[in-house]
Amino acid sequence: MVVQGVDFIPEAILDRLEADARFDLILNSVSQKNVVVIERALEPQEELDLISRTMQRVDADKFTGIKLFSLKSRVNGGKSLFGRAKSLTFSVIAPSDSVQVRDVGGVLSLRIPS
Repeated sequence: MVVQGVDFIPEAILDRLEADARFDLILNSVSQKNVVVIERALEPQEELDLISRTMQRVDADKFTGIKLFSLKSRVNGGKSLFGRAKSLTFSVIAPSDSVQVRDVGGVLSLRIPS
């Protein structure tokens, strides 16, 4: 399976959505073979809920699940991915069979097998 694209979702978009709509937005994108980058780290309960909803959608032929990684880092005087000054926190959600996500010494590494 080949990744089709990368979707960047600003925190402001997520904050406007109810939990069900938030998870649908993420899972619909990932099930279409996109990597999703969210401008905030998911809370532990959100991660659990996302994994639970993912398990309900798993289909061996079409959607095998997700890989989830959250990175949290303090940024002093810097700007976030989408331009606001704050701590750098984000989550990456990717199709489980399409990408390798690793944290190597604080550097987020995405590998897309060919």
